[in-house]
Amino acid sequence: MVVKIIISEKNCAGSECSLCIYYCPHEVLGISEQPSRIGGNLPEVIDLDNCTVCRLCEIHCPEMAISIYKEE
Repeated sequence: MVVKIIISEKNCAGSECSLCIYYCPHEVLGISEQPSRIGGNLPEVIDLDNCTVCRLCEIHCPEMAISIYKEE
């Protein structure tokens, strides 16, 4: 299985929100050095191998800025 996580820089509130990072049970996401559109920093994938495609990050994102794709 190949997993791809896409974070929309245009929509993401970054560390001002961080719900995607908070709700990920497998610590797949962390804070990057890249600034978000409203201040703070964007999330980034830090351990893709731990992703189980539970989609909790996607479900809890109020800006709908994160998408998970998997290919078998």
